[in-house]
Amino acid sequence: MPDWHLNSRTEVVVAASAERLWTALTDADETEHYFMRARVMVGDVGGAFRLARDDGWHVDGTVLAKDAPHRLRVTWGRKNPPGIDMPDCEVEFTIAPAADEPSRSRLVVSEYVNGEMPPSLAAAGRTGWALMTRSLQAYLG
Repeated sequence: MPDWHLNSRTEVVVAASAERLWTALTDADETEHYFMRARVMVGDVGGAFRLARDDGWHVDGTVLAKDAPHRLRVTWGRKNPPGIDMPDCEVEFTIAPAADEPSRSRLVVSEYVNGEMPPSLAAAGRTGWALMTRSLQAYLG
């Protein structure tokens, strides 16, 4: 079985406390404003994770770790493009106070895979996380 490795890492500082940022990441009414119009559902550890839009697009997974308001790690099940084998994927969101600004928080989004990603899809994933985090920054002001 292939080893898990980091596929992408995106880090941003957000104008919000860790608790406020956690709520923005885990509340369906909030994610709809910045995460491609998708609503999130986050269960307890071992339970379901789901991100879904009204047009049928969705990601299903399992909550692997949940330590509010510091860490959320989930499996990231997505539909593979026709004829392309994709490795399994896990996404981890970590939140910590920004070192130089106590009223702000640092969010790191790390995407791990257990195999080779087609280069164009790996790049698309990195771009997607960068867009999502910038949109979240704008949403939280």
